[in-house]
Amino acid sequence: MGMEIEVNKGAEMLRIALEYLLELFTTSNAGNDARILGLVQRKITDSMNDELLQSFTKEKIWAAVKAMSPLRAPRIV
Repeated sequence: MGMEIEVNKGAEMLRIALEYLLELFTTSNAGNDARILGLVQRKITDSMNDELLQSFTKEKIWAAVKAMSPLRAPRIV
């Protein structure tokens, strides 16, 4: 198990917590993501992606806001 340390100062507690969390959420053995991502089935076509990459306009945003029902969440399909 891990080594137990008694800490009395706030700054020291913060340093120990930060070191622990940095180690916990740091990748130690990053592999080749291309192999894994190659297993994901593509759902977005090139034309869909082109449309998604277009800049937002005030008109498109306003049309989307006006199309929303004020008392219901949008349906996810």
